[in-house]
Amino acid sequence: ENPYQVIRSSNGEILIANHFTLSLKNQSPQSMEVEIIKSGRIGEFTLEIIAPTFPLEIPPGEAAKDFFFIKFSKSVLDKKGHEKFKIQIIAKSNNITQKYIKEINLVGPIKPTN
Repeated sequence: ENPYQVIRSSNGEILIANHFTLSLKNQSPQSMEVEIIKSGRIGEFTLEIIAPTFPLEIPPGEAAKDFFFIKFSKSVLDKKGHEKFKIQIIAKSNNITQKYIKEINLVGPIKPTN
């Protein structure tokens, strides 16, 4: 499978979509709700995080695996077709909220050199 998909928006802009899988395990004695922040920025560009099944409820001691997509402008990528991005994950259990930041690599087509 390709690590990315090229999409053309309704206004003709070239967008890239990356597919990710998130593996989670609730090691606490309470049920936990996990959410992904649905947008982010790299410089002047806004990235859209599409996570259709989030928030995700994970029972105590259980593991879960789910997927999400990040859609962004091709202009975000460097000339080698990469860029680092920090995704924000929020876990809530009872009255406790924890925020996690995970750095991931966005990928897309290599920009041609002149």
